[in-house]
Amino acid sequence: MRHTAEQCRIARLLRLNVSGDSSGVAAAKILDEVAEAVHDSGKRPSTDRQRLFAMSLGLDVSGDSVRVASARISAVVHKRNIHAARAMRLRPGNIVVLESRVELEGRNHLLRELHVVSSVADGRVYFRGGNGAQAQASRLRLPTEEERMAFDRGTLKIDVRVAQ
Repeated sequence: MRHTAEQCRIARLLRLNVSGDSSGVAAAKILDEVAEAVHDSGKRPSTDRQRLFAMSLGLDVSGDSVRVASARISAVVHKRNIHAARAMRLRPGNIVVLESRVELEGRNHLLRELHVVSSVADGRVYFRGGNGAQAQASRLRLPTEEERMAFDRGTLKIDVRVAQ
């Protein structure tokens, strides 16, 4: 979402350039500028962890503050989630697979969970019967035919395997 008129007005007062920025990035720039005046933590450079993650997304946040880097990363991740949800054409009732790497007994394992989609909102996918369980759409995939058949038979819901 593009910056708001109010953000643009405040940015002009602070002599900040927010043209082309998302609402989140504009907010981060404004907060950086007024942080000390409102007794908030001051402007700090982006962290090594942010720079590394941003690089994996194709972003360079090396000149950004922690707040601005976070906002820019969030915007890219959000776009990816929206795109993933649309590409998979997710609807309530669809089956999806969530894979995660977990460490058990000192070994890495691949945890594969199959879920039924309850709803999709803004790139987030909520699961049926999950007490609020959800995942970002970009972390999901559609099941293989074999997985779908096993799920339909009730023989596969969660699978744990040693990661390769």
